[in-house]
Amino acid sequence: MAKTLIDKSAKENIILPHALKTIHALPSEHRNSYVEARDKWREAYDQSWNVANSYITSHVPQDQIQIVKEVSDRNKWNSSGMPVATAIADLKLEHFVCKEYDKIKPTVGSVGRYYGHSREQFHLDQCVTFNLVSRESDDMDNYDARADFNTYPDRSTFELVEHDYLKENGIMSMSSPEYTDRSYHKRDELDTQINSHEAYTKWVVDNFNDKVCIRLNVDCHSQGLAVHDINDFNAIKQEKILRERMSMALDSLKSERQGYYNDVKGILSKIRSVEGLMESPLGKMMKPIEGDLQGVGTSIALTPQAQFRINKLNNALDGITEEAQVPNVIVLQGMSGTA
Repeated sequence: MAKTLIDKSAKENIILPHALKTIHALPSEHRNSYVEARDKWREAYDQSWNVANSYITSHVPQDQIQIVKEVSDRNKWNSSGMPVATAIADLKLEHFVCKEYDKIKPTVGSVGRYYGHSREQFHLDQCVTFNLVSRESDDMDNYDARADFNTYPDRSTFELVEHDYLKENGIMSMSSPEYTDRSYHKRDELDTQINSHEAYTKWVVDNFNDKVCIRLNVDCHSQGLAVHDINDFNAIKQEKILRERMSMALDSLKSERQGYYNDVKGILSKIRSVEGLMESPLGKMMKPIEGDLQGVGTSIALTPQAQFRINKLNNALDGITEEAQVPNVIVLQGMSGTA
């Protein structure tokens, strides 16, 4: 009986995409851990922000910042992206959305802190460090007694929380090896594609537009804020704990899926025909696409040119009386598209 040979194109365009789709749909404890941490993250973030912001604003009263801003507006100082004639209390993150890239603009320039920012008097805070100073911290190392909190979520947090959305919409993650392992030139090309979606800034504005924290630049990059209440400290740190859980769960999930995928590729490398595929350990997985591999209404899928040649061959064989030696393998041409 003739067998339908699977060529490289059929493997890459039909079988492997279907296997990947199936693997991604498999239940996983790592997936459950990720979803659990993700679902708790938003509430934890809001609680962390409320506590963190109370410490920040008590350290640098907002009415004092407003006074400096009014002086800045009257004298036309360089306030590095701060909108003129907008009160500190009325600032939104949408005021800081970059028009060229998918990011939030910092108010401090990028020339480096050692060159000074004396004319850049305001700082839109993102990461603020909180240090626990209490009896409970006596037995902690520096890492455990420190909480870094983003007053508005950074891009890495967005890519963690919205991992499924990015995958579904074909938006590359800037923290993924597919991005970080590329050359500088290739990353520059990928940046253009990523920035065109504006996915990060839209997410920030839609969900965290009022999470604006302005400090005077003299306070930035030079000191952390002391927290004396262990409950306040734990509330601030809980958001980071959930981010770390999401990250670890995703790493484990990717490793698990890669293991499955490597197993499928290993088995597939030893299979040559559709019949062999269906009889292999992959047969159950590939059952839904068996018809795609065999063609519509026939067990053999041929191009029109190949079908024409086979018809000519069969017509020629009609005139031969002795038994013809026909090949027992027929090549399946690759099909375009994905599963």
